Amino acid sequence: MSGKSSAIEQTDPITGDTKDLPSSSSSPGHAAPELIGMSDGAAGESAGENADEILASKGGWFAYFRTRNFYLVLLLGQILALCITATNTFSSLLAAQPFSIPAFQTLWNYILLALVYGSYTIYSYGFKGWIKLMLKDGWKYIILAFLDVEGNYFTVLAYRYTDHITQGSGFGGVTGGNQLKGDLFALVGATFYGMSNVAEEFLVSKRPLYEVVGQLGFWGMFIDGAMTGIFDRPSYKQSVWNDGKVGGYLTGYTLCLLIFYSGAPIMFRLASAAFFNISLLTGNFWGVIIGVKVFHEHIHWMYPIAFVCIMGGLIIYFIGKSVLGEALKPWLGKDQERGVDGLGTARRRVERGDELVV
Repeated sequence: MSGKSSAIEQTDPITGDTKDLPSSSSSPGHAAPELIGMSDGAAGESAGENADEILASKGGWFAYFRTRNFYLVLLLGQILALCITATNTFSSLLAAQPFSIPAFQTLWNYILLALVYGSYTIYSYGFKGWIKLMLKDGWKYIILAFLDVEGNYFTVLAYRYTDHITQGSGFGGVTGGNQLKGDLFALVGATFYGMSNVAEEFLVSKRPLYEVVGQLGFWGMFIDGAMTGIFDRPSYKQSVWNDGKVGGYLTGYTLCLLIFYSGAPIMFRLASAAFFNISLLTGNFWGVIIGVKVFHEHIHWMYPIAFVCIMGGLIIYFIGKSVLGEALKPWLGKDQERGVDGLGTARRRVERGDELVV
């Protein structure tokens, strides 16, 4: 025998991504790292139609509003907004202890992502396949991890100088140089977040969810660890460690980020990085409630007007969108053949003919 075996497609029970598993009985059943592209004759067989036919079948200015995916995207956006609001709250509570070690605070999130998704990637690909993945595509994930780590670092750093509502929504009175410094750090963090979101949307459209998030956690763990060792050393002495609240706040912060990092890739597939960021703006509503009730802060009189504008923008954003919304990625080809068949992708809709993308 030549030792080569044919491949069959199998759907992952956890993420829903399609994996190519070796059919040979001698194989351990691990998936190969090459998951891009379509099997021979697979495109449109189950659905009997291509992307153009799907788009033509349900057109109109309000086509996307008549799909269940629209409401799923709105719901997922609010869940992610609540997660961000929760992490903002925990960051404010930690800063009040005082406990402000920006890189160290987010380090545990990357460790947890690496343990959960990285371990599953090794199980799916095998250790050799995982090594090949890092040698071939590791540089892409290093860039993604760097952008994400910097976004987290500067966002958490901003809480040293600004209040809960100002950091969360941009409204609040400027109290001096520290307030301005906090706003600038928040702006830098948002810039890195924006680049990270666009990069992750591209990668997660072409690769399995667990691979992207696992690699983000793996490389982020090392980058963030290096940053906390270099930049956070003075903060270790200044922060309070013997208060039991610190451990609870860190745990809550990390768990909320785990949920956020698990749901964000699905949002990138169903919609886009642009809509993802707009959805997070609605989290200001929850932030204001917490800011007023927990931190006894005051909001600017223009905030209600801004909130109404944001909610209106979410609806206007999808006017004129097709039945597939933004799940149809232009860089994946006409029938999304260059993308992965996974949870939230338009390729799954094209191939299987389901009304729901998931």
